[in-house]
Amino acid sequence: MPDPVPAVHTADDLRCRHRRLVYESYEYTAGRAGVQVRFRFLLEPDVEFNPTLVLPYDRSASALDDAALDLLLFHVGLVEAISYWKASCPPTLLVRAGRLTEAQTGWWHDLFLHGLGQFFFENRIDFRVPDFLRIVSEGPVHRPFRLAGPPEGHIVMAGGGKDSAVALELLRQLDRPATVLVLNPIRAAVESAGVAGYAPAAVARRTIDPALLALNARGYLNGHTPFSAYLAFLGVLCAALSNRRHVIVANEAGAGEENVSYLGLPVNHQYSKSLRFERAFRDYCAAHLTPDVEYFSLVRPLHDLQVTSLFAGFPAHHRSFRSCNVGQRTDSWCGTCPKCAYVYLSLYPFLPADALRAIFGGDLYDRPEIGDHVRALVGLAGHKPFECVGTREESIMAVALGIRRARRDGRPVPELLRQIDGELGLSASGTLDRAPGWLHGTWGAEHCVPADYLPVVDGALRQADVP
Repeated sequence: MPDPVPAVHTADDLRCRHRRLVYESYEYTAGRAGVQVRFRFLLEPDVEFNPTLVLPYDRSASALDDAALDLLLFHVGLVEAISYWKASCPPTLLVRAGRLTEAQTGWWHDLFLHGLGQFFFENRIDFRVPDFLRIVSEGPVHRPFRLAGPPEGHIVMAGGGKDSAVALELLRQLDRPATVLVLNPIRAAVESAGVAGYAPAAVARRTIDPALLALNARGYLNGHTPFSAYLAFLGVLCAALSNRRHVIVANEAGAGEENVSYLGLPVNHQYSKSLRFERAFRDYCAAHLTPDVEYFSLVRPLHDLQVTSLFAGFPAHHRSFRSCNVGQRTDSWCGTCPKCAYVYLSLYPFLPADALRAIFGGDLYDRPEIGDHVRALVGLAGHKPFECVGTREESIMAVALGIRRARRDGRPVPELLRQIDGELGLSASGTLDRAPGWLHGTWGAEHCVPADYLPVVDGALRQADVP
C-alpha cells in the first residue's frame, strides 16, 4: 500500500501539484429505464473522477436525436467540471469531450469566475494572477439543434422552498402540459408537487464521486459552487428529452445583490440565481444549444417579500416546505442559522403567531442566536450571510412590516425588532408607514418572463395580503 499523501492546504501548493483538470469524456446508456450518464475527469497527475447522472426519461419515446443528446450531455459535464476543478484550482481546464468556440470559452470563464466568487473569498484565493484559469478544448464539434416537433408546456424546477411552491401554485392556473422536475429530492421538494396538484415529480439523480470527498478530507479545497447553473443545463436537457418549451425556475429580483466585494469582484452567494446569469444562460442556450427551449424565472419581477406574501396565501404548503440547509438531513428547521432567521423574519409580517410556531416549533425571536443573524441581514453587523436570503432593504422592510403586524395583532413587538427600529430609525423616518406601499407598489421591469405568463404573477400580487 502506498504511503498516504500529506495533507495540502494552500491553493498555490495544489496548483503546483495539479496542473490540469481534463474533462476526458462522457458515456451513456439510454432506453426505457431512463438515461444513465457517467462522466470522466482526470485531475493530473493521479486522480480520476467519475460522477454520474440518471434521468427518468424513456429514450425510445423521445424525438431527440443522438447528436442533440450528445451536445446536451457534454454541457452537463462542463458545468459538473466546476465542482472538480475547485478541489485544486489547476491553471488549465482541458476539454477533450467537445470543442468550444472562442465565445463559448469566454462564457465559461465568466461563469467560473463569478460562480465561484464565494469560494475564492472564503479560501482567500487570488484569482487575478496571470493565467489563473485557461480553458482549452480539442474535442469533437457539437452543433446546436432544433426539436423535431413544436415543443409545448413547461418543466418546473422544484426545490422544496417557498419560492418554488409559489411558482407551482401560480402555474397551475395555466392549462398547459407541465412536468415538475427535482434533483436528488428531499421530501419537501417531492411533496410540494403533490400539494400543488401535479402528477408525481420526475426525479433525476446526481452522484458526487467519493474520490472528491476523500480529497476534501485530506485538506483539498472546498466551498460553494453555482449549483443553479447545473440545474439550468439539466433543465434544458430534460425539457428537450420531453419536448417541453420552457424551463421555469423561481429566482426573485433580489438574488442579484452581492454579499461582499473581494479583490474587486462582487461576490454573490446566489450568482447563478441572478438576472445576470439568467440572461447570459438564455443567450448561451439560444446560440449554442437550441432556440426551442427557453429558460426563465417566473418570479423575477418580484422581490422576496412579495414572493413571501404570496406564499402566506398557500397554507397547504406551510407545514411541508423546508429551506434550512443545516436541518436538511433531518428534514427540519434548525432554528438558529442565518437561513432560518431570514425565513422567520420574512414570514413574520404575513402569518399569525400560532402559524409561525407550528412551522418552526417555537418563536425564533426568543432565541439569542437569531439576533446576530438578523442584524447582519439588515446591515448592522458584518456582511450579508452567505445564504439564499433577501436583500438588505427587504430585510429592513421585513422588520418594519413585522412591527406593524405585531401592533395590528395586539401582541408585543419583539425586543429584537424594537432594537433594530431604534438603531435604524425606522419609526422616526416614517419607514413603518411607507413599508406597505413599498411591498405592493413595486413591480420589477427587469425580467425575462414571457408575456403570456405574466398575468398569473400580476393577478396574484394584487390579491396578496398587506400587513
